[in-house]
Amino acid sequence: MERKPKLGFIGIGTVGNALALKLSRAGYPVVAVSSLRHTSARNLAAQIKVCRAFENNQDVVNVADLIFITTPDNAIEPVVSRLSFSRGKSVVHCSGADSTRSLITAREAGALVGTIHPLQTFASTEQALANLPGSTFALEAEEPLLGTLKEITAALEGYWIELSAEDKVSYHAAAVIACNYLVTLVKLATDLWQTFGVPPATATRALLPLIKGTVHNIETVGLPDCLTGPIARGDTNTITKHLEALESEPSLLSAYRKLGLATLPIAIAKGRINPPQAEEVKSLLEGKKLVSEEKGLMLTMLKSKIHRARVTDANVDYEGSVSIDPVLLEAANIFPFEQVHVLDVNNGARFTTYAIAGTRGEICLNGAAARLVNRGDIVIILTYCQVSENDAHQHAPKLVYVDQNNAITHTRTMTSVEAMAAH
Repeated sequence: MERKPKLGFIGIGTVGNALALKLSRAGYPVVAVSSLRHTSARNLAAQIKVCRAFENNQDVVNVADLIFITTPDNAIEPVVSRLSFSRGKSVVHCSGADSTRSLITAREAGALVGTIHPLQTFASTEQALANLPGSTFALEAEEPLLGTLKEITAALEGYWIELSAEDKVSYHAAAVIACNYLVTLVKLATDLWQTFGVPPATATRALLPLIKGTVHNIETVGLPDCLTGPIARGDTNTITKHLEALESEPSLLSAYRKLGLATLPIAIAKGRINPPQAEEVKSLLEGKKLVSEEKGLMLTMLKSKIHRARVTDANVDYEGSVSIDPVLLEAANIFPFEQVHVLDVNNGARFTTYAIAGTRGEICLNGAAARLVNRGDIVIILTYCQVSENDAHQHAPKLVYVDQNNAITHTRTMTSVEAMAAH
């Protein structure tokens, strides 16, 4: 078995502590540590067998094969420039934004140089040790050091990606947006809660399950389908109310508008709002006159249709609604709790209710509407929307056709222009 390199750490903060302890526990010999605060180095060395705490950084270089520079970013180059390296030594730093260029003096001396950045937040050593498994590590190095860093990543129970020096800053900016600015968003939300008398700690406790649920949806459902809320469904009424409520909080209003505009492309990619709806939302968020107000007359147009579905059940004891197979809801672009119109082909009954998600293959009329249909009846389910007169010719409702088991056979869209041409 190939010998693991002897590791040394210069700069013992949270990152240095966590990596040294984790790698030591994974079987790597951590033989030397040093830090500006010598007590930090001594405390770490006391937790690792055969590890010495040095006051002089050069002593760490002398006894270790692979040296980790885990100082603050602005100290990396000054620290490395004062050290003497030679062939056979390797040195890496753990900055997310800096490249190997900050290790140029070590490279010129013949050492192998690289970077290994854990894409993780380090609030404390204990938290970092718990969160490192499953994290991604950004690597910049040439072989054979690159292979060594991949092995170290595996020992840390992480995943690795290779980055060029040119990509490091963009990579780190993305990390700041995902991590640091999430804290900012939570602060903005708790600030808003304070306007109606809820203290920050209570607001944070209330919002955390929502935040965790959102992160879980990102992980399990993925972008863009994990997006929910008024922008995802083109709900201009709710967005208008939000904007009006935030008028007395200019900084929050500005953030809401900018974040909403950044969210709109995700909603469009999800496919649950059409171009006219997206334009209405964009106009609202930009503070412009609504597109519908500029274009004048609004027409009620067919939005979607589930054609000739079979009623699987009728439940008079349940709250009035129609339970629809979620696959059909998605295909027909029908939202849960959206108003729908139901036409019974067998008896001519026509009524309005709202949709809820049912089980696979289900079309179940609930509440009073259950008295108007029978199991096995064929029904057509329709939804409508408001479209400006100027956009009406290009409006394309979604038509979903199903078999006798309510499984989709095919779907289509057809604009008014295409419909007229077909006849």
